Amino acid sequence: KELRAGLGPSAYISVASQAAEKGMADEDVNATSQYVDSWHIMSYDYQVSDLSGPAAAVMSPNAPLYNPPAPALQMSINQTVHNYLGAGVPRSKITIGVPFYSHTWFAPDLVSQGDGWKAFGHKGVVQGSCCGPFKTTFGAQPGPGCQMCGLYMYSEILAAGGVQWYDNQTQS
Repeated sequence: KELRAGLGPSAYISVASQAAEKGMADEDVNATSQYVDSWHIMSYDYQVSDLSGPAAAVMSPNAPLYNPPAPALQMSINQTVHNYLGAGVPRSKITIGVPFYSHTWFAPDLVSQGDGWKAFGHKGVVQGSCCGPFKTTFGAQPGPGCQMCGLYMYSEILAAGGVQWYDNQTQS
């Protein structure tokens, strides 16, 4: 309210906003929405492999459009948008942020199990080759560009043939 009053009605105010329901509630999006032109919902990192603890071991998409099958984490972009709409944010003020990277998990025997690797909900294994705070990550070895265990940048996905694999799958 104070920012809108200070900048005036012609200023464009946007908020980089959390996807989590608790974060959304903390921001009081309903009361604030009248002063904000656009909510940029950061709808990524719903599930990450670069943490420690049992929840980080579950392989799940980092930005699923819809909730993936259990036991994967039950959060999604669709759910987040419905939470914002339910809190009173007008549809016209919602912008969705999507990642151009992926989280990876270390599961050395998964590929040998046939097509089972395509399903979410498998458990990652601590691979122990990372350093610093990510020493106990469930993430796979880093790509050559980002050098962070459990993460692949978009350019690394392309270089690994990820888009080519996807295109081949959608054509068959």
